[in-house]
Amino acid sequence: MEKLEEVKKLIHQAACLMEEEDCDAGGEAGQKLAALQDSLRKVTGRVHADIHDFRAYWSRMDLEEAAKTAMLPRPEKTGLTDEDIRKLIQDIAHVKYDEAMTEYYLEVLKKETGIGNVMDYIYNPEEVGMDIDAPVEEIAERVLADRE
Repeated sequence: MEKLEEVKKLIHQAACLMEEEDCDAGGEAGQKLAALQDSLRKVTGRVHADIHDFRAYWSRMDLEEAAKTAMLPRPEKTGLTDEDIRKLIQDIAHVKYDEAMTEYYLEVLKKETGIGNVMDYIYNPEEVGMDIDAPVEEIAERVLADRE
């Protein structure tokens, strides 16, 4: 079975189990969820992957996007240059990525800038004191100026 298909299957099984059973109380449902968690980590190679992140995934994304998200590496601070950060903000603002990659790159921006609400800068600039129609270049410069 293709890796993406296997991850989709695991996420869907876990989400349905969490929807139908009390998995937090331990017992058989908790053991099943723990086994699905172990399988997800094994298939994706992500030791920190958390199956609980996909509880009711369908309210936020489709199954394929959820699986792609599960397979992405953990966002880490790698020391992106100012130009890299500008490009990333521009690409996110211009919807160059699918939902899973957009979420991933927003997490990368959070790590790189130390700005927990960096998404507001891009999607709701008025929330951070900018004009609602602020150009992407201005948003990028503000993110760079406000980073920690």
